[in-house]
Amino acid sequence: MKEKIPKSLKLFSLVAILNLLFSSCEKDLYEQPTDTFFSPDDAKEWYYSNLKRTEQFKASSKNNDDKLPDWKNGEYRKIGDFEMIEFPLMKNKKTFLMTKNNSLSDAEKRRILNASLTRVVFIKNVNNKIELRELNYIPEYKYLASKGFDISGVDLSKEKNDFTGTLIIKTWDSHIVSKRIFSNGKVIATIKFGKNTKTSINTKSSINASTSKTKECVTYEDQHWEVQCVIEQQGDVWVYTGECTDWVLVWVSAPYEVCDPVDLCADSSDPDCQCNFYGIGCNDGGGDPPADPPADPPKDPCSTGPATTTISQNSSYTAANTSIMTASADGNEHSITLGRDGNTITQAPMNNGSLNSVPVNTSWPGAFAAIHNHITDTPPSSGDIYAAVTFNEGNSNFDTSFVIVPDGSYAIVVTDLGLAKAFVKSYPADIVQGYSPEFPNFIFDQIDIIQAYHTGSSVEGKMQAVSFVLDKYNSGITILKQDSDGNFKAFKVEEKVNQDGSKTYTVIPCNN
Repeated sequence: MKEKIPKSLKLFSLVAILNLLFSSCEKDLYEQPTDTFFSPDDAKEWYYSNLKRTEQFKASSKNNDDKLPDWKNGEYRKIGDFEMIEFPLMKNKKTFLMTKNNSLSDAEKRRILNASLTRVVFIKNVNNKIELRELNYIPEYKYLASKGFDISGVDLSKEKNDFTGTLIIKTWDSHIVSKRIFSNGKVIATIKFGKNTKTSINTKSSINASTSKTKECVTYEDQHWEVQCVIEQQGDVWVYTGECTDWVLVWVSAPYEVCDPVDLCADSSDPDCQCNFYGIGCNDGGGDPPADPPADPPKDPCSTGPATTTISQNSSYTAANTSIMTASADGNEHSITLGRDGNTITQAPMNNGSLNSVPVNTSWPGAFAAIHNHITDTPPSSGDIYAAVTFNEGNSNFDTSFVIVPDGSYAIVVTDLGLAKAFVKSYPADIVQGYSPEFPNFIFDQIDIIQAYHTGSSVEGKMQAVSFVLDKYNSGITILKQDSDGNFKAFKVEEKVNQDGSKTYTVIPCNN
């Protein structure tokens, strides 16, 4: 458990902070209007619970294209029915398409590349559909010099926008949607990329430029530049360490011609143009297929109940349970590992621990489950959950951890090791020396809020909140509790968003 701050004090602090936020006039980077429910936290939640389960996210990961929005620096804007939040995008591999310009020296080209921006924008339409686009801002050299070689304040939605350069719009897996060339804030040329055109910046593919029958044509030639940077994860944020390779020219495109280059949406502040701008569509959210349906739906947590109950009905489990409860009279935690020898369940010798921890025997022949107790009426901790995944990583059969507390008996079951490993990687444990591992703040705070305002402060209420968040992020981990009939049943909690934006949570009984 996270004991750096007592739970009761942390909850009090959280409520106090919320009250302070509602009463404060302090200005922040993000200023949420009163008529919207779209916040940086909403964008962050959608990123982790939806985008990370899509094929385009998996494709990006396979290419070792590590990147993460800078969640602390979101900027909000609303245009028409569209709400947008734009974040800086941290990347280990920066790639930019620069229009070839023989008048520039290599040093000038590198000043442009070093000053170019990579951002990600989350776009929410009137139907509450969310999509995102990666944005690359590459300035012209004269414009860059006029800004003191710093364009970090560029914002195409501002009335006084004077951006001069190129904007490359991509999907998350680096497929180019469009390329737009700006002069003093206005689009003067547009190169659009069709859905079926292979335009990944990792390939030397042809470019489909939008053309017309007019004779006004401009010839372009693109240079693909790349640099590798070292980034490190600090909580759920990545930061640059300052260590980057030199920029490398990877390839140069064949010359291509764009005729009648004036964009019909030259005014980037127009609502209809804004949505088309990102290749998404306007009224119907068209364009690319929506990113939010998961590739594989989460498994029903209720399906784990029967097998877990069968283990608990075995005489070896019963004997181990009794031994641990008897030993717990000393005020310490104890554990026994269960193994399989053919059809027989075996018991490892008991391990004795301290008030708040106990070692688990993972080398017992045929190990598949472990039992340990909590002295006080505290639920299975986040440390127990992370440990359960670790056990399963070391032994594919070791997928169940039973936790006995005064409130009753609980079980942690890893139902999908691949999903569980992905969850742990995305949300690594917050570890402080001398304390039990805890969920990172992004997960911890969601659990606290659900528990405080919905499921209640009991041990069971805490596990309902934990279970909902684990299911929400498709963690491959299920929490169960033994009922009065001796059956282990999973916590299944459903969320409902009300018309006023509030949320309610309902426990759905498992019928197994």
